[in-house]
Amino acid sequence: MTLAVIVAILIFLGMMLYEVITREKMFGLYAKIKSERTNNTKIQAIDITQLVELIGVYHVSGQKDVHLIELGIKTNHGNVDIGQITQKEDWVDPLDWQTPWDEKFLNSKGTKITGDGIDSPSDNSDYTRLTFFLHYVDFNKPIITQFGALELKNPEKMPERISSIIEYEQP
Repeated sequence: MTLAVIVAILIFLGMMLYEVITREKMFGLYAKIKSERTNNTKIQAIDITQLVELIGVYHVSGQKDVHLIELGIKTNHGNVDIGQITQKEDWVDPLDWQTPWDEKFLNSKGTKITGDGIDSPSDNSDYTRLTFFLHYVDFNKPIITQFGALELKNPEKMPERISSIIEYEQP
């Protein structure tokens, strides 16, 4: 290998590492743990469930192959990339995996729509409550988010607080 190739590879790896560290700091995926004995600080990964809560997976009335998913995310809505939410489908190009449909931001109690994929919520809190429809859900596979993979639970009846404000419309 020539020196130029080695330098290019090192620059590329450095950029990738910088991006990972920046993203992780931005979303608080790492906690600093201070050692009592040595006064050193080390980094420890935090479980995704400390950042993202699967509030519910709900049946959609009159629909067989679509479910509503509700997440609580401990970060501002501006840090949530809905386009990165998906579910792996074997033997399918990742560009063709299912993605959220008709996403809605809700207030912290989940009783009022505060925004959607076009209109962002006006609040600046560090908590995002998000709902979206997902088609052809495989309950044996996790939902993939920018924060990591999140295991699904069995679907249940949609609560009145959501069914009274969100209605499914086919794509």
